[in-house]
Amino acid sequence: MRRTIIRIIVMAGLVIGLAAPTAVIAQTPGSPAPPALPAPGGPEEMARQALEMLMRALTLAIQNLPQYEMPTMNERGDIIIRRINPPPRPPPAPPGQGKT
Repeated sequence: MRRTIIRIIVMAGLVIGLAAPTAVIAQTPGSPAPPALPAPGGPEEMARQALEMLMRALTLAIQNLPQYEMPTMNERGDIIIRRINPPPRPPPAPPGQGKT
């Protein structure tokens, strides 16, 4: 109980200590005006666009991941995992051109 009261007093002191200089600066005559708030849509708009780009990038990454069927076991006990979307096979070599 005593620790809780001490914590509350310390936190109140910190809040008052941080708020007091700001209030004094705002009331001082001849002091420069506080910095203007950013235009609506400035940082918020940039953050929204960044999140949209991130979502598009994640969507493309997921689409490009290979997809697999459920694993099955053959008669010898081997586990077979087939790809749903196998990569395209290269075209066959024209006749007369063998492997070198």
